[in-house]
Order: sequence, then structure tokens, then C-alpha cells
Amino acid sequence: MLEATADNPFTTESANTADTTANTAPDNLNADQGDLVENLDTDTELDELEEDLEGVKVRGKKEALEKLKTERLLHQDYTRKTMSLAEERRAAQAEREQFTQTRELHSKMDQELFQLRAVDARLNQLRQVNLAQLSQQNPELAQQFRDEFIQLQAARPQLSDSITQKQHQLHLTQQQETAKLYSEAQAFLMREIKGWSSAKDAELESYAKQHGVNTGELGKFLLRNPQIAVLIDKASKWDKSVKERLSTIKKAEPAPKPASRIDGGKASTQKSLSDMSAAEYREWRQKQRNR
Repeated sequence: MLEATADNPFTTESANTADTTANTAPDNLNADQGDLVENLDTDTELDELEEDLEGVKVRGKKEALEKLKTERLLHQDYTRKTMSLAEERRAAQAEREQFTQTRELHSKMDQELFQLRAVDARLNQLRQVNLAQLSQQNPELAQQFRDEFIQLQAARPQLSDSITQKQHQLHLTQQQETAKLYSEAQAFLMREIKGWSSAKDAELESYAKQHGVNTGELGKFLLRNPQIAVLIDKASKWDKSVKERLSTIKKAEPAPKPASRIDGGKASTQKSLSDMSAAEYREWRQKQRNR
């Protein structure tokens, strides 16, 4: 290897140059890297946005934020649909349970009504038995009849009260169901018929009566089929528009002109030449000359 001596200045200068290059190169490289990092940070900050998503501030690139928004909207829509479906299922389950309870209540009440009729029929039979005479002939049987009569008399009020209670419960259930149907029908008509109100209801009822519809039966039918009211409203509006057009056409037609008066001409009183006398003929000839 070459030694760095005074006799070899090239070597010394070259070495110094090499040392200088070695010492300055890293500094230049670090400076360039610093500028590059600073530029990258600036570009990143310019590309990023900050938005408020449901009360939470989120910072990121526009594409990422848009994707996040879309995912949140899809999630919210899925949540709404899931909750709506669950609510519909709960409502359907409640209706099935209510129907089952009502059917069972009807069945029990029918059984108790049958038992009550049987009790009344047996009591009437026992009342017709002469217990005094039967006691002399068959004391044991007479006592059985007495005991049965007492038991049936005690059981009858309980059966009657139970039937009355079930009838009241069924009536209450029917009222609740009717109120629910009425509320749902009103909500439907308010959505489908503009300006729906009690006055509008009375107007459609009057229109239906004019066409021979039994509005009492129609009202019961409309509770479960409110769409019929929408059809009646459309028919009423159509008839009204037809009447208005006909009235407009009649007003636009010109009134007929009165017949023109024809004046009769003066009847000619001129006699024929053969009927003229000599004096009349001379007078006639004189007039002709004067003309």
C-alpha cells in the first residue's frame, strides 16, 4: 500500500480529498433525506381530512373516510331492517298468542255454558220429585236426591259467575282489538288520503249512502280493509270532476238567438182592371201618366 509521505504529495492530497469526501457525504445525504421526509409529511397532511362521524372526530384520507361512511350507512340500514323485522316478529307472535288465548277462552266458556244448562235441567228434574213420599218408600234414595240438589244449587252461581267473567274478558279483548284496528286504519288513511279528517270521513260516508251502501257494515269492513276508503275517495273525486266539466261546458255554450221578426207586407188593395168602374179606370190611368 502507498504511504502518505512528503515525497508523495499526490497520495497525501488524494487521501485528504478522500477524507473530505468521506466526511461531507453523510451530511449531504442526511439533509436530502430530511427534505424528503418533510415533503412527505406535508403531502400526507394535505391529503388527510377530518370529519365528524356520529360525534367522533375521524382523520384520514378522503377515500378511507368515504369507505367508512358507506360501511356505517350499510350497518345502520342493516340495523334498522333487523330491528323492524324483529318488531314484526314480536307483533306476529303477540297476535298468535292473543288468538290462542281467545280461542281457549271461548272453548272454556262453551264448556261452562253446557254444564250450566245441564245443571239447570237436573235441578228442574229434582224439583219435580216428591221427596216426602220418596223418603217413606226409599229413604236412602231420597237423601241422595237432597244432597245432589244442594250441591247443584251451590255449584250453579259459581258457573254463572265464571261465564260472566269470561264474557266480560272476551268483550274487553274485542274492544282492544277494535281500537288497535281503528288506530292502524286511521294511520293508513292519513298517509294515503290528503287532508284526511272526521269531516272527510263524513263526506265519504255520505257519498257511499247516496249509492245505496250500508255504511254500518262498511265501517266494520273498513277496519280490516282501509284500502276501500281510498277507492271510495277516488270515485267521489272522479264524479265531482265530471260534474264540474259538464257544468263548464253548459256555461260555455252560446244561448240560441231569438227568431227574427218577419213583418208582413201591406196587402195589396189594387183591383183588377176587369173589376174597375169607368171612373176608377180613368183615375188609375191618370196615376200611371203622372208617374
